[in-house]
Amino acid sequence: MHTHGNLLVSLKTITLFLFLFLITITAVSGDQWYRSNKTASLLEAVNTQAEAFPYSVYSEFIEAQELPVFVGSFVQPSYTIEQRTLYESEQIIQRHWFFFDLNQQIRLHATAYNGETVDWVEQFDGEGALVSALYVPDALTVQYFYREKLLVRTETHSETLGLLATDYYRYTRQAVLRAIERVYPAAVDSTLIIKFPPPPRTPLNGTYALDSPFLTEVRSGHADAQVVHTVDTEGRVVKEQHTAQDGSTEEWETLWEGDNIKSVRYTTATEERRIDYVYDSEGNRIEEWNYRNGILERTVKKQDDQEVEELYIQGKVVLRAYWKGSLKVREERVKQ
Repeated sequence: MHTHGNLLVSLKTITLFLFLFLITITAVSGDQWYRSNKTASLLEAVNTQAEAFPYSVYSEFIEAQELPVFVGSFVQPSYTIEQRTLYESEQIIQRHWFFFDLNQQIRLHATAYNGETVDWVEQFDGEGALVSALYVPDALTVQYFYREKLLVRTETHSETLGLLATDYYRYTRQAVLRAIERVYPAAVDSTLIIKFPPPPRTPLNGTYALDSPFLTEVRSGHADAQVVHTVDTEGRVVKEQHTAQDGSTEEWETLWEGDNIKSVRYTTATEERRIDYVYDSEGNRIEEWNYRNGILERTVKKQDDQEVEELYIQGKVVLRAYWKGSLKVREERVKQ
């Protein structure tokens, strides 16, 4: 049991929160510098690296023989390969490789966090749904299984130990996640059920509030962390605090207004992130506002049958994307 638990820690965030992440990336037109962030997003095209400090990305198309050997084994003859090199100041901190098929649909995303050694390999089907994620250092693979485009099950496998755990995702009739049941192999004889607080009446993009990309990237997965949950009189989670052995803390606070989540705040000793939600008169969530240390970085607004996502730098919109469900249908960079 202990061995299985340690191996699963590194994939905790993936198995619990990446299940809704159906990535759609538009291929760029050629070699180009971009203003970026820690996730290597292409926020704004610039002429030189110096214009994009502190985070810049150089995007280029490469041939299969230029790939690391491990990633090259996944290449199909029809794929187009984009390489993104992420810099902090002038130092390379990450490399990302994206494989696109003939329909410009992403089929594979590989990441090297030190710029050289591959850490993650994610594979997608022809509609952009994540079907497997390989964590290379521990030889762990998560496989994703869907029913009518909803994730219903994941299986975590170890190259040496075989099946470690199966996660079953339970939804309401409105396709909102209510619980995740983790079942271990019979030899382990253990089941863990993770229940979520009541969601808003109509979730944005069909997701639970804490699954916003603005917060999922910082969720703790440390095995040595003490986790304390605080609930209100209705049994809803209003605070989640992680305390590591070194005394450092991470805290998530959820502010409720009636049946709706009004805001979610994430804080550490050095950073604060906050998501504010706006609802219509019927209680349907129609807007999401993301702030980092009090500065607006991202908004998502519902417009008719689609959502419009905008990314900000220094208070100005630099990227606008249009989504229908979980699919990006259009993206535009906003000239200042």
